[in-house]
Amino acid sequence: MAKAKDNTILISGHAKFPVASVARSQFDICTITIEAEIDTWKIVFVDCVLITDTAKNFISNIVSKQILDSAGLQAMAEEIEYRYHGYAKKTLLSALLDLEINLENTKKYIRDQNR
Repeated sequence: MAKAKDNTILISGHAKFPVASVARSQFDICTITIEAEIDTWKIVFVDCVLITDTAKNFISNIVSKQILDSAGLQAMAEEIEYRYHGYAKKTLLSALLDLEINLENTKKYIRDQNR
C-alpha cells in the first residue's frame, strides 16, 4: 500500500444502500473515500464501497479526474447521474452530498488551524 503524502487529507461521504440493491446484502452503507492534496485539492486516490470491482473502478474513474471542490463535486454528480444506471445511483449521489458537507467542515478546520 502506498504511503500517504504529508500534504494530503482523507475525507469521505456516506449514504445507506437501498433495500433493493445487491450491495445491501453485504453492506448497509456506501462510502466514497477520497485522498486529496490540501494545497491544490487534487484527488490522488479514490475508494468506494460497491459490490463489484467494475462498479468501484467506474466510480473511481469519474471521481479521480476532478478537483475536490464544489464545482468538482457537482461535475462528479452530473457524470454519475448521466452514466451510472445501477440501483445505487441515488446512494452514490447522497454520499457525494455528505462528502461535500464533510469537505466544507474540513476546509474550515484547516483554515482555523492555520490562523
